[in-house]
Amino acid sequence: MKHDRLQQNCYKWFHNTYPSLRGLMWHNWNNPANARQGAYLKSIGLQAGVFDLLFYFNKTLYGFDIKVGRDKYSQGQKNWKQKVEEQGGYCMEIRSEEDFKSIIGKIVSGDSELTPDELK
Repeated sequence: MKHDRLQQNCYKWFHNTYPSLRGLMWHNWNNPANARQGAYLKSIGLQAGVFDLLFYFNKTLYGFDIKVGRDKYSQGQKNWKQKVEEQGGYCMEIRSEEDFKSIIGKIVSGDSELTPDELK
């Protein structure tokens, strides 16, 4: 599955499964079309390394980075992840819809803590 399709499926599932939480998850526009657009977006706040999907719930920020195949974190993503986690947020790598659904279910239900394996 391609990156965009996995991200789309995850977001669509969340949007339809939790209508009362709509607006609390959003996409971060990471990849400008060209250098000019990139320079403009940086001038208005674009930050390197921010994860693909962000979710604010129960006074906590969760970052989800969609990865497929051999994708891995960039140095910018590692830096951003560290900053968010230092402030009490959580950052997770998502490689399947099943992983995403499981993690969101745990976050929203509040029934169980996320395991270290889920906080990649």
